[in-house]
Amino acid sequence: MAAPARPRRAAQTVARLRPRRRLLLLPPVAAALLLFLILPYAPGVLLRRANSLGRRCLLPPPPDHLVLLPRAAPRLSIAVVTLSDEGGASGGRCFRGVLAATARNKRSYVAAHGYGLAALPAAAVDPRRPPSWSKVLALRAHLRRHHWLFWNDADTLVTNPDIPLEMILFSVIGHSDFDAAPDLILTEDFNDVNAGVYSDGDFMVHFAGLDDKLGWINKILRERRLVR
Repeated sequence: MAAPARPRRAAQTVARLRPRRRLLLLPPVAAALLLFLILPYAPGVLLRRANSLGRRCLLPPPPDHLVLLPRAAPRLSIAVVTLSDEGGASGGRCFRGVLAATARNKRSYVAAHGYGLAALPAAAVDPRRPPSWSKVLALRAHLRRHHWLFWNDADTLVTNPDIPLEMILFSVIGHSDFDAAPDLILTEDFNDVNAGVYSDGDFMVHFAGLDDKLGWINKILRERRLVR
């Protein structure tokens, strides 16, 4: 026996359902439109909250611990060093063309304060080691020409060019005596040490002899193998 046919909805009921379905589509459409309008401003909002998202600003020193720089203090030779492997995506990140996009910002900053700039080409990256470890080679190659090197990753920008590096260095150290200064100053974020931005004094000078020491150790090991 055939099943009874379902009664058809009246034309008025169908007409009422259509506007309701349209109303259900309004919230997602409105949300998508709002997202489209807000999206261009999202980077600005995130950058304004950059410090609270991880970077830590230097706390102002107490009034009785201000570092007063003598007018006759010898000028330190400071250079900003940066490097990019210009490689493809690595872990979802791509540095191709990044240094070319940020180089103008770095050049303007060093020119305003009389610093040097060493923007090394991709050929300076040692293919036998991870790209980050080529920072050691870059710093070691330029350190003997300057008192301080300020490492600055290719994907970073100077957002406040009015602040000189000396002010940052001396506020962290607590004095302006270069001979009594530490050899290495590291920045810190919520992941602990940040290797993207840091300053280096004589640390790499001592570190420069590491290759010679390793070569000497390898020579001894080879000689011991021959004796055996």
